[in-house]
Amino acid sequence: MHQDGIITEGKYLQRTKAGLLVVTIKANGLIVMDQKLPEYRGQFSYEVISGLVGLDSKVLESTRLPIEVISTGLSDIIVPVPYGYLDKIQVNENLTSRFCKRHDVIGIHAFELCEKKQAWLQQVVVTSLHCLVFPRSQRLGVRVVH
Repeated sequence: MHQDGIITEGKYLQRTKAGLLVVTIKANGLIVMDQKLPEYRGQFSYEVISGLVGLDSKVLESTRLPIEVISTGLSDIIVPVPYGYLDKIQVNENLTSRFCKRHDVIGIHAFELCEKKQAWLQQVVVTSLHCLVFPRSQRLGVRVVH
């Protein structure tokens, strides 16, 4: 829309379930949306989540990172997995959909820990009708800075 001249550079307000958020459109067409600060909503055990993602609980536990529920407006389950296991996730769609409804979460966001201290973010979007796992080629690279 920016390229077609429908919207121009500037700051806009977008109404979301998290409230009004500022969306900035820069002169070069870059669009940045503010979001609510992350809010911690709890944790799930490795055993509970392993049945949803099709990985052994010991694999999830080997990250030594918690499985947390985080919200920036909608609650998601954040699942760290060890390097080499992201493509091995086998989501049980029916079980995960029921689990998400029961615990009032939108879905599961899994990310892979990498050897070079990088993380590749994979979203496992779960609703009552579908489960979509983005292949490695479509993942967004997120650099973890230590």
